[in-house]
Amino acid sequence: MPSNTYQSALKKLDPKRRESVARQLDVWRNEAPPSQSGQIAENIASETALTPDVFTQLLADFADALAKHSDPLIAWEKACGLHTFNGKAISQIDRPSKLGRASKFDKFLQYVRTTDANFKTTLTKYAGNDKPPRFLKNILDVQPLGGPVIFATFNDADSTGDPFDGLPWDRDAIRTALGLGQPEHNTPDPYLLFRYHSSEPPALPLHRPTIADAGTFSHFRPVKSATAKWGSTHPIPPNNRNFPAKPELAHKQITGVRVAFPYDMTAS
Repeated sequence: MPSNTYQSALKKLDPKRRESVARQLDVWRNEAPPSQSGQIAENIASETALTPDVFTQLLADFADALAKHSDPLIAWEKACGLHTFNGKAISQIDRPSKLGRASKFDKFLQYVRTTDANFKTTLTKYAGNDKPPRFLKNILDVQPLGGPVIFATFNDADSTGDPFDGLPWDRDAIRTALGLGQPEHNTPDPYLLFRYHSSEPPALPLHRPTIADAGTFSHFRPVKSATAKWGSTHPIPPNNRNFPAKPELAHKQITGVRVAFPYDMTAS
């Protein structure tokens, strides 16, 4: 059922934009499931983390992008890019000190900023080593840990503890529990498991994730409560091992200078 936030935002649009957005969401909802765009439409209608004013502007920008782009998903991605990190900032008292991020090995290498042809071999060799060689630390210090918007998890029982505590370190467990359902996550490549500090100067701004942060990532799910402090992953079905959802935050792109060693690599 559409959230009050969505309904309020939609009503504030001028009639032309309102009709454009509502018509496109209806088209997406009527696609045969499972549908990436159908789920995005459901996420938009269920959003509770954005204020009505920000939500209205997001929908207005979506309507304007629809008029410029023949592909509605590109239009949505364009609009979302203008409104990232508008979810409530995590307060000082609630912010976890240690965050975790799982990155598909080959996807991580897409962001490589080194000419070292042996970087992949080196990463594999020193996984699990709490005292990596200085040259590897130097590479990771400038290596992005992800794209412009990074989703991270943490240990909600102990914010200084291991963010992956309670999860087996195998590929299926990490993918399932963290809700990593994109096509590239179906490959047999392992995950690199990074733990990093959020409060080392400068402190990293952390936000409750929103549909704008997720963009076209349809495995994102908005949290139903408008007062929730952070988001929650959506474990990938069928989740035969019954992994619980993990807490989820969003933050800007960072490099590995914050990484707490050791990093690890999943088994198959």
